[in-house]
Amino acid sequence: MLSLPMSDPDPLPPPTAVFFDWDGTIVDTAEHVFAANVEAFAAFGLPLEREAFLAAYTPDWRTMFTVIGVPAAFFRKVAEHYIERFTTREAHPLPGAIEAIHELHRAGLAVGVVSAGPRSIIAPQLRHFGIKDLLSAAVFDGETPRGKPHPDPLVAAIGQAGVRGPVVYVGDAHADVEMARAAGATGIGVATGFYDEAAFAARGVAHATAPSFAAAARLILR
Repeated sequence: MLSLPMSDPDPLPPPTAVFFDWDGTIVDTAEHVFAANVEAFAAFGLPLEREAFLAAYTPDWRTMFTVIGVPAAFFRKVAEHYIERFTTREAHPLPGAIEAIHELHRAGLAVGVVSAGPRSIIAPQLRHFGIKDLLSAAVFDGETPRGKPHPDPLVAAIGQAGVRGPVVYVGDAHADVEMARAAGATGIGVATGFYDEAAFAARGVAHATAPSFAAAARLILR
């Protein structure tokens, strides 16, 4: 099922580019994120319940740590341990996601990744899954002055791609669609991470929702 806000008669104008999140949007790593955080917190004697994690979750780990109550002195050590634990888990593409990126590219749209994950982890995955050479832009954690939900990462990607006109951003977190709106782009929330379509609708920020990236691509190309 694809969901469009009824108040907007033309929520998805034909875009010139489609940018996307990575973890939980293209690859099946949303639960890896949670599990690695639990292990990282536990290493420093810090409890992390799923309810608290979901209430605080944002791709900006610094903000998430602050909301959860991690002492600032532990930020860097917990983050480093998280990366160690996260990289022990293997990422797999979500059904139809890689094929959808190829389809968008064949349709003449610029495509690019805008992720809060580190380049050191994601760049090898882009090569492994055969889409690196399709990308007109790639922006990762720490490469802009501010991260999601601020518009900086998406604005940087648009600049890298050199595109003008309507832009779509697809992601699995509220911060993804908030970044899209802040950057003047159309934001599509996909239910392959921690939030279902109803949660995106309740937040009222996404221009549209879809059950997956593959479904979002069909919505874009319709």
